[in-house]
This record gives sequence, C-alpha cells and structure tokens, in this order.
Amino acid sequence: MRNRFLLAFLLPLASALVAQTYVVDAANGPGSQFTDLPTAVAAVPDGATLLVRPGAYGPIDLNGKGMTIVGGPGVMLNGLLAPAIQVKNLAVHQSFSLRGAHMGWGTSMWQVHLSNNAGHVLLQEFQYSNSTSPYLAGFGVPPPSAIRVDNCAQVLLHGCSIRANNAVDAVGSSLDIDGCTLAGTGTTTIIYHNPAFAGTPGLRLANCSVRLAASSVTGGPGALPTLPPSVAVQMSGSLVFLGANSTLTAGTPIGFSASVAAMSGSGTLVRDPQSTLVAAGGANVVSGSIASSQRPWPSVTSDGGRVGMNAQATVRGAVGELAMLFVSFPAAATSYPQVQGPIWLEGGNLQLVALGVQSSTVPVAFNANMPNLAALAGRPRAWQAVSWSSQHGLQASNTSMFVLLP
Repeated sequence: MRNRFLLAFLLPLASALVAQTYVVDAANGPGSQFTDLPTAVAAVPDGATLLVRPGAYGPIDLNGKGMTIVGGPGVMLNGLLAPAIQVKNLAVHQSFSLRGAHMGWGTSMWQVHLSNNAGHVLLQEFQYSNSTSPYLAGFGVPPPSAIRVDNCAQVLLHGCSIRANNAVDAVGSSLDIDGCTLAGTGTTTIIYHNPAFAGTPGLRLANCSVRLAASSVTGGPGALPTLPPSVAVQMSGSLVFLGANSTLTAGTPIGFSASVAAMSGSGTLVRDPQSTLVAAGGANVVSGSIASSQRPWPSVTSDGGRVGMNAQATVRGAVGELAMLFVSFPAAATSYPQVQGPIWLEGGNLQLVALGVQSSTVPVAFNANMPNLAALAGRPRAWQAVSWSSQHGLQASNTSMFVLLP
C-alpha cells in the first residue's frame, strides 16, 4: 500500500525527466556530455537536471534559470574569485536544487549567494568549513561567510554542515532548515602577530521567517573579553520556530568568563518543549526584545537516499496531538483557513501518507521503497505535516525537501 502511494505520485514523471537529464564528468568518462559545470549550466535548458560525477568543478552562476544538480560525496566546488554558487532572479515557477557537494577553494566573502528568488532553492548535503577550505584574504580580514540569502521566497537547507563567519546570513527571506549543523567562528587561541576575531553567530537574520527541525546552531567562540563569543542566533524583526531535537548553543569563552545568550535581538521565538537553548556564563537563554514562548510545534525531518532504496519522513510533536504527513512536489506558499503557517506543497499531487496520534515512544512516520527508476533522480520532492490539538488548533510544520540520487 505504501509503495502504491508513491508509484501513483512518481511514475508519471519518468518519461518527461529523461530528456532533460545530462551528465557532467571532469574525467570525460563514458556517457558524459560536459566536463565542467560552468559550461553545462550555460548550455542546458531551464529546468534541466545535471548528474555530476566526482571531481573538482568551477562555480555555478544562474540568473533567471532553474536547474537541479545531483552530485555526491566526491563533488567539489571551487569559487576562488566569485561565490561557488550564485542563484538569482528565479520566477515563481522556477527552482534550483543542489544535492551533494563540498567546498574546495572559497572566496573571502560568501560561498553561496541566493538573491531575489520567487521560486524555491534547496541545498541538500552541502558542506563547508572555512578551517578546511582555503581562501585568499588580506592580513587581519575576518574568515569568510558561507551562505548569504537576500529576498528569497523559500530557501531550504537539508542535511547541511556549515562552519563559517555567519554560517547563514539572511535578509527578507523564508528559510526551512532540517537536519543541519550551523556554526559561527571565532578565535580560540591568541598567538602573537596572528589576527584575532570576536565570535560570530551561526545564524544571522533580518526580517526573516525561519523554521528549524532537528538542527544545531552554535555561536563562535571568543578568546578575549574585547573579542567575546557570540550568540547562536542574532536576529532583527524575525520569526523563528524551533522544533523538536533542535539546539541553540552560545559560543564558548576561552580562558575567561562571559555571559552569552543563545539568541539575541528582536522578533519572535516559538520553542517546542523538545528543543534546547544553552547560554554561557549564567546568561538568560534569550536576550534583547525577543518575544519568546514555549508551545508544541510540529516539525518534519526526512531521509531519502537513492532510487530503489527507502525514503522516510518523521513528524515530531506533542504527545496526544493528531499528526498528518503529506508528500508532494514543492510549490509556492498557500494559506488555508484555520491553519497556522503556510503550506508549500503542490495541491494537484498532494498525498496524505501518514495519519496518527503522537505517542511518547513512536512518532508518526512514513517510509517506503522508492521505485528503481533512474529517471526519478533529480526531481525535488517535499514533505510537510499538519498537527491538530484542542489547545493549539491546526499548525503547519516546516517543509523537508529532498532530491534522489541515481
């Protein structure tokens, strides 16, 4: 029965997707059409899928053009003179998805810049650390940042690991973050003639709406009172939903005492009781003019690997709540009467795949074997849940999106 749901949902796509799929291989192996990403990105049509084999590749630069790029553990992106990924001006019917890449050479600014996108952008299993990715910078210049987001309708980070001077820096955007580790940077050791820096947040927000599920955000450390550690989240005029199994941790003071909140600034924080905030030095976990409240909120995490293998999604929330889990293709946000929060799923292909009451031991979940069809690799799919309780009514979860590997 479970597989029958997915087959009805997925099979109509297979024939359409084959003609739009291309192979990029730095080694120019059998079956490849391109040897580098810049050439491939410029040549293929809007909405195409690029299957990228292991190797080192130049930057991705898209302006008003959608695409899916399916890589893997051996795919390295370099952006020495410009961000490795630039995506801007997507229309509402366009999207960009990347699964499986890590940073090689980086820039001294942002490694990823997403701007003015009405369509969704997904980064899945993207890895960057400015301690392991080399970059060119003048003496005394702070370490580079990772992801900059400006005026985007929906940016999704799924299974990413990022350590940078502001792992994510977003303005005027909506973000869904699940299964991610985000960490700021700072100085841990003072060495004569070496520059030292204050800690930076893992997540910096201005006028944003953000939903975190099963994610960890940590502020950067500090080694001097004049260069203190950072909060995990610094925000201004933003709304943050913190779901179950998520943790915000203040940066660590090295060799001295300091009081550091886990979150500071202005806006609204909604905390699920199963989330955790950790301050340093006895500080309040939240500081500034943030309106913080604790209430159950549904959050979704997912794990979808390859065609022919299992895909799974899990809903977490309060015991006794009714949880409904849906799967579809991603779409622009839709508001429904009585539902708190937007729905980001395409209604025409919407499938209710799990329905149940949350227990103290087993969360509501769904798993099924994905059809073993290579043509299904690359097309993004999205999970989202809606919970109901007599106390809090209907609440929409974050969106968890994934791209299948071939």
